[in-house]
Amino acid sequence: MFQGCTNLTEVEIGCDTETIDKGAFYGCKILENINVLVDENKTSNLKSIGQNAFYECESLNMENLFSNIDSVKSIGNNAFENCSLNLCNTITIPNSVSSIGTNCFKNSGIEKIYIRDTKDKYREVLVSSFVENDDSIDGTKGY
Repeated sequence: MFQGCTNLTEVEIGCDTETIDKGAFYGCKILENINVLVDENKTSNLKSIGQNAFYECESLNMENLFSNIDSVKSIGNNAFENCSLNLCNTITIPNSVSSIGTNCFKNSGIEKIYIRDTKDKYREVLVSSFVENDDSIDGTKGY
């Protein structure tokens, strides 16, 4: 799709988009922001972020990446690997995520993932629990 675009700094994902394809923004090294748009009901149809979708997007700010979406079910292998610019070392993902692929956040600076259960409750997952040596986190297995 936009793989290797050298001038791409910002992306808007439409509220009707269901999948960010495998390798869609692979190597877009100066991509800084991803804005997932929501409709008038404040919902998005984004269900899946494919393998290597944002691999080596070195300037990507992931701090608020999932702040306005609760529809994502899976994040593919290596989806955010080598996305090294982060304003903090944590990320919060929606409770809808049931699968996080191998090495999804490897070399991203992310050390902890918080899974938003409700507005007041969060579950914590250490990124090291599934980087390199583990196949994936499957939400059905518990953690």
